[in-house]
Parts: sequence; structure tokens; C-alpha cells
Amino acid sequence: MLNGDTMFRVSLKEMMRFHLQHGAATTVALKPMHNFDRYGVVKTDSSNTITAFEEKKPQAEGMINGGVYIIDKDALAAKNLPAKFSFEKDYFEAFVHEGNMYGYVSDGYFIDIGIPSDYEQAQKDFE
Repeated sequence: MLNGDTMFRVSLKEMMRFHLQHGAATTVALKPMHNFDRYGVVKTDSSNTITAFEEKKPQAEGMINGGVYIIDKDALAAKNLPAKFSFEKDYFEAFVHEGNMYGYVSDGYFIDIGIPSDYEQAQKDFE
């Protein structure tokens, strides 16, 4: 699954290998960032298990959700979520405590077109 307003170059083959090796319900592609305030931070432990999703605030460094996901559809369906729900709040944040969400770290090209200057930059980058 992909967010529609971001571009993050991630090796899906390597990410899938990581996902299967960990027996993950969900794997989130994580992007290392420095000096930012417009993204929340994803916390992981030493085995890359996601332990928390923190709100947006000024950060010197951290891992952000890059908007690329591999999801076990049976694990997601078992949550009995309503037809309309917030993926971040009602799935990620609500079930992170179960310990079966993992972060796949990649430092590839990333852009989020959520602000006009980045939208304009994307137009140049993808000419």
C-alpha cells in the first residue's frame, strides 16, 4: 500500500524479504530525517519492531513514516475496523502495542507534496 502524496524510493523486493523474515502483520518503510518538524516520529527497538508513533514536533533527527507499507491482509481484516477509519490513528496507533509492526529503514529519495514548495520541487524532480 502507498500514500498518494509521497514518493519514496524503496526496494520493494528487499522490504518484502524483511517483512516475511519477521512474520510481520505490517511493515512500514521508514526514512531517516534530520532537523524537521512537519512529520511524526516512528520509534523502534533494536529488532526494528515499531514501539510508538509520536506526534509532529521539532526533531533533531528520527525516523518518519515514508508512506510505503506491506500489510498482511488477514491480520488487518481481523481487526474488524469500520468501513471508514484513520489508518494512522485507528490501526497504527491502536495496535502498535501488539508488537507485530516493523520498520524497514531506507534512505532513498523521498518527497511529500503536502506543501506548495515541495509540490513545485516534485514537478522539477520528475520532469
